[in-house]
Amino acid sequence: MIKNDFNDGLSDLFFTSLDKLDHFDENYINNIEELYKEYLNFDSQFLLKSPMEQLETLYVQPLTKDYSRLSILGILFIKEWLDGNNGDEGFHKLTKGFALLKSIYLDDKDTKIENYSDFLLKASDILTEYEVDIRLKSDLLKVYRKDNNLTMVDELAFEILDENTEYKDYILEVYKQLLNEDDDFLTDNGLSKGEIEDAIEDISQY
Repeated sequence: MIKNDFNDGLSDLFFTSLDKLDHFDENYINNIEELYKEYLNFDSQFLLKSPMEQLETLYVQPLTKDYSRLSILGILFIKEWLDGNNGDEGFHKLTKGFALLKSIYLDDKDTKIENYSDFLLKASDILTEYEVDIRLKSDLLKVYRKDNNLTMVDELAFEILDENTEYKDYILEVYKQLLNEDDDFLTDNGLSKGEIEDAIEDISQY
């Protein structure tokens, strides 16, 4: 049975376990599978094939709304890719790990796992290097906007519009909200107010 109580030392305990993993090889596979079973009670294949709704039912208590277990799962999926599991299965885990952590990050869900967003942002940077579907690109844009990486917001916004103008209203709203930000904040994070105004004009032409 999966334990319901995660103590305050969970984050340190989990990251200590992660630090023991080495480069991707046969021993690595066995070792990381042990972590899936230790922290989540199932192997990675079961978890990879399980729908998101089922995973939330398994690991999020309705009363506490604690997303620590899902944070761990997302990190483990992404960790495999970072350590060298770069095949098709590894990419599937990468995208699912991103989806899990993205949901927690964007909605500010409660989790005891510290710095989980570091893994989310690493996954985001990797995924921008691949041809991914438009919905995933939209999610990447939302993550980068929350992280205030406006350079990536700007890059993804126009990639998305070039593929599908149905996102025009959403992206236009993102840029209009940026106009309300302080000039120093904008410059420090990759865009000037003038560039935003120009972008709004360009977006309006789509």
